[in-house]
Amino acid sequence: GEAKEVVATKVGNQWTLNDTPTGISIDNTSGAVTVNYQGVQNGSEVTANESHGNSDASPEARANVPMKEATPTAPVIIPDEAKASVTVIPQGDADKMTVHYVAPNGDPKEVIATKVGNQWTLNDTPIGISIDNTSGAITVGYNGVQNGSEVTANESHGNSDASPEARANVPMKEATPTAPVVTQDETNASVTVTPQGDADKMTVHYVAPNGDPKEVVATKVGNQWTLNEVPTGISIDNTSGAVTVNYQGVQNGSEISAS
Repeated sequence: GEAKEVVATKVGNQWTLNDTPTGISIDNTSGAVTVNYQGVQNGSEVTANESHGNSDASPEARANVPMKEATPTAPVIIPDEAKASVTVIPQGDADKMTVHYVAPNGDPKEVIATKVGNQWTLNDTPIGISIDNTSGAITVGYNGVQNGSEVTANESHGNSDASPEARANVPMKEATPTAPVVTQDETNASVTVTPQGDADKMTVHYVAPNGDPKEVVATKVGNQWTLNEVPTGISIDNTSGAVTVNYQGVQNGSEISAS
């Protein structure tokens, strides 16, 4: 809050300051003195006059140093294991958010989200990256990044400094397993669908006796497989995960598919 001054003097073609406090600098050629927010009370007034030789001081020029906006908190990053993605959400009054990521080819990349009015937009929309125009939330999917790589993000408000960075890795996208094996049993008028390899989820689609399309989902937790439901005519081997669909549970002769 103390009143201060600096004096710039020109000797020959060179301008110099009598003092160089934090936040104040001079262009030695033009004599332009820059006073930034670090050197003054936020939003306070700066006045200046000049003279030549023994002349009287000129009239004063006046202006306020623009207010420096407060640094916002870091964005929030939420990983989504099921979708192999992360969502980056801006906080508070932020109106700009920068997201850094690693492209599938290993190149470092960034996208910038900007808020104008109530709408957020991205400066670029590469594959695998999208924005919610209302909330500003940016989703970075596995198909837009190197598998399992890190995403970092910061945000700002107006002329504020950038916030601290938020960091998270995009969950690894597992390799697509081979198709389940479907085995027909003519004698028992049934089919058995057997999961392969490291699969831990299998969905079986069938047609119910009344003609409605239906599905059951088998899930593996630890070494045990279970079904989300057990309608008539459908059963599971809890060890192997093999799902048996017999004639009682389906429209006669209808197709079974599984993934």
